[in-house]
Amino acid sequence: MKKKPHKKIDVFCIRSSSVLIFFLLMTSCNPVVKSVGPFSSSSIEESKKRDVFMWEYEPTSVLIYDSIEFEIQEAFAEKMYYYYSPSDLRYKVSDDDTQIVIKLKDNLSQLGHFELWTVDGFYGTSDNGIIKMYDGTIPEDTLMVKIKKVVVNENGLAGEEDGRVIGSFQLKRKLVTALNKTQD
Repeated sequence: MKKKPHKKIDVFCIRSSSVLIFFLLMTSCNPVVKSVGPFSSSSIEESKKRDVFMWEYEPTSVLIYDSIEFEIQEAFAEKMYYYYSPSDLRYKVSDDDTQIVIKLKDNLSQLGHFELWTVDGFYGTSDNGIIKMYDGTIPEDTLMVKIKKVVVNENGLAGEEDGRVIGSFQLKRKLVTALNKTQD
């Protein structure tokens, strides 16, 4: 019995077509983007890589009057950045809008953020990060930040902050000298 030569050609065509279809799908489809931003960097190092870093803050005068654990890992100011559009994933850096990013040592939900306390003027952006946005303005060199108590509502869920200050800290801009050493 003779082998039919077209079987090899059929297998080759199917494999080639599959590879071609896969290649077309990978190169023609744009990734699905849920948001065009704004985004915040997860660290000073990332902020510098994205070329949006402005300066670092030194947390000082940390006073906690409650039992919450609150340790700042790093704090910095950066320019806000966005994607150009859902289909264009290059970053567009804002000329006017800025933000202060505070990274805590521990996870916000484990610390009870929004359930037991909140940071006045800041909101959570990641597991251990909070930010304060400045539309069209530059962040202050020195900022006094209040930590406020959150009351549990009648359903046992986190309610609104009740205005009681249970802690505070100051963020003071670190100055950079000509030798790239930081000073307070």
